[in-house]
Amino acid sequence: MLKNVDLSLSMSKEEYKSRIDDLYIRIGELQRKAWKMKIPIIIVFEGWHASGMAEIINRCLLGLNPMGFRYHVTAKPTYAELKKPLIWRFWRDIPAYGSIAIFDRSWYSRAVIEYFNRKGNNEQFEHCVERINVFERQLADDGYLIIKFFMHITKKEQQKRFREYEKKVIPLCVVDEELDYLNEYDNYLPFIDQILESTHREYAPWTMIEAEEFNHATVKVLSNAIRMMEEHIDKTINEPFKTFKDTVGKNAMSSADLSAPRLSQADLSLKVEEDEYEKKKDFYQERLGELQYELFKQNIPMVVVFEGWDAAGKGGNIRRIARKLDPRLYSVEPVGVPNDIEKNHHYLWRFYREIPEAGHIAIFDRSWY
Repeated sequence: MLKNVDLSLSMSKEEYKSRIDDLYIRIGELQRKAWKMKIPIIIVFEGWHASGMAEIINRCLLGLNPMGFRYHVTAKPTYAELKKPLIWRFWRDIPAYGSIAIFDRSWYSRAVIEYFNRKGNNEQFEHCVERINVFERQLADDGYLIIKFFMHITKKEQQKRFREYEKKVIPLCVVDEELDYLNEYDNYLPFIDQILESTHREYAPWTMIEAEEFNHATVKVLSNAIRMMEEHIDKTINEPFKTFKDTVGKNAMSSADLSAPRLSQADLSLKVEEDEYEKKKDFYQERLGELQYELFKQNIPMVVVFEGWDAAGKGGNIRRIARKLDPRLYSVEPVGVPNDIEKNHHYLWRFYREIPEAGHIAIFDRSWY
């Protein structure tokens, strides 16, 4: 994708001034329209270090009502975030219906740093990219508009800007060593291009931004954001329940493939004698306690889901399972009727917030099902 980008494009100050006010008005109007229609919007900015991302984002924000968007700077994860799946920290920040979330770097930068640079495992990284596609697909299927921009500059321009930074007093966050992968231009150019190709989808397409000249880059970002917002609003009006043809998770089973017995096949006459029950219960409770520590030592998170009819005994079974567990390493998550804040987010939002960290167990008393 990057090899086809014409980095010689620029825009004069006169043309920029003649177009920018109209773009600000249009994107402001679309923001209000999306808010009234409860359309959530996610705008992702990625790009090379020194590509001028902060300057371009700052210019683009001037047309938006600040009460209608949240700006998220993706930085080095905390200890707690590293103990959770990569996508967990971003699920927390997805916008409510009608709002806009702007990500200054995102799950893409973190995937490169945490799954490629640090772990050095291509298979793990490919799995991570697949999870990103699933994440974006889940949001798109719920009506989220996902707009993704990659700020592209040449290696020569990057080095020039680095020299300019050296002459100034630059905040430490700008020269964070963790972003070295964005500085090693030649080594990462084909790799970044591969990521962009692998995650360019109908429901979450990439737009390449020629970022060597700020006026052109600003106008292109705003113009494309406006076009995509207009198209999404029209589609929401005309095709509110459209599903995307692109498939993610091709190994998902159809209902015909399920081998587990259906409710009508369950033998509800099965019983265990009291003496045998007490003996087996004690044995399995002790064993669960031992296995809990094995999970903790190996940093394996575990989710246990209880579903069933009212009065089927879910609560009693949870108490018996937890009898010999270390309370520091598990939590029970009772799931009830969603509150107003939860209703105003993607259906899975409230469940992702309760996903256990590595080595811990989350027991759901009812769940997303």
